Amino acid sequence: MDASNEPPIFDIDSHSQSLVNGNDINHLQYNEIRFDKLSSEDLKGKEFKTVEDSDAFYYAYAKAMGFDVRSDYKRFSVCTKDKVTSRRLLCSAQGKRREEYMNGKKRVRRPKKETRFNCPCLFKVSYCKEKDSYIVDDFITEY
Repeated sequence: MDASNEPPIFDIDSHSQSLVNGNDINHLQYNEIRFDKLSSEDLKGKEFKTVEDSDAFYYAYAKAMGFDVRSDYKRFSVCTKDKVTSRRLLCSAQGKRREEYMNGKKRVRRPKKETRFNCPCLFKVSYCKEKDSYIVDDFITEY
């Protein structure tokens, strides 16, 4: 594969990192597209050098869009146990609390207020050994 045909690898530079930490979060962009204009097709198949870069991107995206993130899962290599093979991050409002935690007969306290509303936002990356990078498998922007 020719180097010019390869998809760009996202890397958070010092300028973007200062924007994430500062007040100018609404002007963050990825490949010349503002975060609030990104679609699922814009990122599917894109590459990140490390899983930390992909996490940093999604945390910055979530902050720009106005929601919090929680980790759904992080899978490690079966052989080495130190290499992350896949990672999925979700909106903190994704899903519902299980019914058994809401209406337990042995509850001493009242259940906590429900804060989840089945938000579909998610971001999933998987490691590609041939490219030695993390590829975006799924990216849902609906909030």
